[in-house]
Amino acid sequence: MQCPASFTKLGFYLLALRALYGFTFLLLLWNDEIKATLVDLGLNPILGVNCVYSNKHLTIVFYVDDFVLVYPKKYQSQANEFERNLIAKYNIRKLGELEHFLGIRVIRDRPNRKL
Repeated sequence: MQCPASFTKLGFYLLALRALYGFTFLLLLWNDEIKATLVDLGLNPILGVNCVYSNKHLTIVFYVDDFVLVYPKKYQSQANEFERNLIAKYNIRKLGELEHFLGIRVIRDRPNRKL
């Protein structure tokens, strides 16, 4: 980021009031941040697969700021605790049942246990 040509005051800085989307290094910083958080919350990376973390109770798939949490119904309480911890750390919101992820429509056939 460079100051406008008309900005000539030495020793002063500009304050960015909006997120600086589009900078590769910001995505890398965010990726490092979320990975550290997921490990702190008890998840382990799946080797050879980026953006997928898991433990014996749940699996999370993420891409930048989109998260999908997958777990068997019997681990509902562990998933709720994980969600509470993630929401406490970041300003995120739950969107309910998965319908779309990264432009892909998700259709669930619960009686036949299929996606």
